[in-house]
Amino acid sequence: MRCAPRVLTARDTLRITFAGAHGGELSIENPQHVVFYLVSVDPTPEHGPQLMTADALQRARVVRLAVASLRALPYVYGASDTVAVFQQRGTYRVRVAERLQTDDGTPVQTCVVRVTR
Repeated sequence: MRCAPRVLTARDTLRITFAGAHGGELSIENPQHVVFYLVSVDPTPEHGPQLMTADALQRARVVRLAVASLRALPYVYGASDTVAVFQQRGTYRVRVAERLQTDDGTPVQTCVVRVTR
């Protein structure tokens, strides 16, 4: 998995490119370690609206995310409204796996990007 560009501003579109098989779940963790689950295999209301289905993500070779307009529900207790994912400067971790919320050794692909505004 590759993310480009590695340094982002509000005018950019983050491109996540997959070279081969990859999982059906996608998340982004912001600089304060708040996670946004953009695609989940079995989404719950706590995951918020989904960017696409897990099957669509598994078939995708490129996923494009507009930095200025990407909104999601933060995975924190009591959150009920979506917020801008890339709302602050700092380092973001993009993760893709078959299952992200497990500790069973499932491989996780990760790339890191930095938002500078």
